[in-house]
Amino acid sequence: MKCASEKSPWLSCYSPKADADFRLLCFPYAGAGASVFRPWSEAAGPALEVQGIQLPGREYRLREPLLTDVSSVVDALIPDIVNLLDKPFSIFGHSLGALIAFEFTRKLQRLSLPLPQRLFVSARQAPQIPLRGQKTHLLPESHLMEELRHYAGTPEVVLQDNGLMSILLPIIRADLAMNETYDYTPASQLPCPISAFAGLKDTKVSVSSVEAWADQTSQDFEVYYFSGNHFFIKQDYPSILNFIRQGFAQADPG
Repeated sequence: MKCASEKSPWLSCYSPKADADFRLLCFPYAGAGASVFRPWSEAAGPALEVQGIQLPGREYRLREPLLTDVSSVVDALIPDIVNLLDKPFSIFGHSLGALIAFEFTRKLQRLSLPLPQRLFVSARQAPQIPLRGQKTHLLPESHLMEELRHYAGTPEVVLQDNGLMSILLPIIRADLAMNETYDYTPASQLPCPISAFAGLKDTKVSVSSVEAWADQTSQDFEVYYFSGNHFFIKQDYPSILNFIRQGFAQADPG
């Protein structure tokens, strides 16, 4: 069985399901690659195919130039994604991934392409709320390393590995730049429902700023709360997947 996206460097499908009823497009957080969604593919069940979005400059795209703005990612991705819109789909993004997922959905709307049944955004403040504070992507290496420790998403053993960090830090800087230089443009609300996920112990993104995603849809909005920090996605993905499957079931006319 072959994955519909096997010829596209942008798409990674670790468990292709030609007979799946639904498809989920997943955008990873800053510094991460599509492989973070490998467990999702295995846990999704037979009716749901998970497609991880692979940005340039990481994993098997390590030698490609990194991108530092959201629009460049969205514009480059669109041609490779069209063939995956042939069945009901939803879009998920965590942190930076939520921002890219949002602008990607906007781009689909502008091009009159099929829209997701639901947009799932996780651990990212609503796009209309400006980021405050220092530009993390410009920090000296030692200060940036401390910021990564505060986020609690990178294991200490990785932070202590100089060789590995020499590869990861440029990726993280590029992704942080993408997030921190984003310039929100007001537009009409999306005509698809939005579900948001928030970590109650997230010290980087407040619950109220996640709840503000409600302003971005003219349809149904709901928010789910998790007890973890900014990276609650790592331990709570089975629950997140369950909410996503429920969203497909609610939208399925059958």
